[in-house]
Amino acid sequence: MDEAVNQLIIESVSPLALEVALSVQKELRTRFEEADRLRRTHVERARFEAEQAQRRYMRVDPENRLVADSLEGEWNRKLRALQDAQKTYEEQRQSDRRLLDSGEEARIYALASDFPELWKSQPHLTANASGCFACSSKM
Repeated sequence: MDEAVNQLIIESVSPLALEVALSVQKELRTRFEEADRLRRTHVERARFEAEQAQRRYMRVDPENRLVADSLEGEWNRKLRALQDAQKTYEEQRQSDRRLLDSGEEARIYALASDFPELWKSQPHLTANASGCFACSSKM
């Protein structure tokens, strides 16, 4: 029974299963790149709006204090919105970088190739797996 359990575990961590996992990882990377593009567009839009507000403020007649104060307030709001958009963009970008890089993908493929030997070379792993399987089959 121990050999059958070990073989079942080895087969479940096959290179095909890892290939599926990496395929999902690539799909996620594509989606993260699209989300990054959308966030970058949001930052660019906020920058454009802040620049427009600045130009409006700079063109106002200084004698017209009420309008100047209003335009200055709008410019400040647009600058804060730009700063918030940039901060969100950078934070999300850092979070998205946790995706697998190509070096990690190579290590996953190596693990798939080496897993049967690694598993068989660790007797305490195979003994624990058989015990777990025996316990779960009794339930």
